[in-house]
Amino acid sequence: MSKRDYTENHTLLLPLEGRQCFLTVATNAAKLHIDKDQKNGTYIWIDPPWSLTKNRAVICSPSSYPDPQADNYKNLHEEWCSQFDAVRESRIESIEATEDGALRIEIEDGFAFEVPADTWQSDGADDWYDHWYVESQLNSEQNTTGNPLPR
Repeated sequence: MSKRDYTENHTLLLPLEGRQCFLTVATNAAKLHIDKDQKNGTYIWIDPPWSLTKNRAVICSPSSYPDPQADNYKNLHEEWCSQFDAVRESRIESIEATEDGALRIEIEDGFAFEVPADTWQSDGADDWYDHWYVESQLNSEQNTTGNPLPR
C-alpha cells in the first residue's frame, strides 16, 4: 500500500537532498545508503516496481533481471549489475514523493530511481506492502516529534 509509504516516510525525505549516497542492489531491491557506504545507518530502501532512468529513459528495472536458471546466469547477472556502475556513488539532487506512493529520486548526471504510483489499497492492517521506505535510527523520533533528520 504505497500511500502508507508516503504517510510514514515523506517527511524523512527532504533532509536527504544534497547528500551523498551509495547504492547496493539485491536481485529486485535497491538500497541508497546516505553519507556512508555501511550496512546500518540511514538509507532509502526501494522494492519493486522501480526503474533506474537516465534523462527519463529506462535503463533497467527488476523485471529486466536475468533468469537465475539460465546457462550463462553469472555473466548475465554481472552484465545487469554493471548498469548501476555510474550511480554506485553519487549525490541526491532532489526527491519527490506523492500521496499515491510515487517516488522519484534524482541523482547526479541525469539518473533517477522511479517508483510508480500504486492505486491498490489494503483492506486491512496486516495486508500491506511498502514499495519504499526510509530507515534511520531517528525514525521513531521523527515520526513522533515531526523534526527532520539532521544534516
